[in-house]
Amino acid sequence: MKNILNKPKMMLEADAAGGGKKLWPEIVIFIVVFMAASMLQSMLVTVPTIVVMFTSAEFRELVQQAAAGGIVDVTEFANSMVSHPAIMIITLFSTAATIAAAVFYCINLENRKLRTLGITKRAGSALKQAFSSLAQTMAWAS
Repeated sequence: MKNILNKPKMMLEADAAGGGKKLWPEIVIFIVVFMAASMLQSMLVTVPTIVVMFTSAEFRELVQQAAAGGIVDVTEFANSMVSHPAIMIITLFSTAATIAAAVFYCINLENRKLRTLGITKRAGSALKQAFSSLAQTMAWAS
């Protein structure tokens, strides 16, 4: 009888790599790498957010309201900060840095191939598509 549940090539390569024999150390190492990448992402976003926040006229109005003893609603200001184009672009690049850190971890520390991560496109076509998406996003944000 023909086996209709053939494993995809990506799964066969992952099995051949021989990873997963020591599960707990791999989980701990991944958590440490993930936390380091998340802290890097936070640092990349925090400084520009502070600059945009302190140069905002809305922020100055909120500070004046608070100094006068008024009730300050910061939710509207927080929403405007998150949707600010500069913050969105910086968040995009910091997310890309986090993804790059995860790929670096998998390739160099776990000795895995890109196919085992689900990356199957050739680099040229994938980069062309990524840059066209980035250009569309930047055009939308401006």
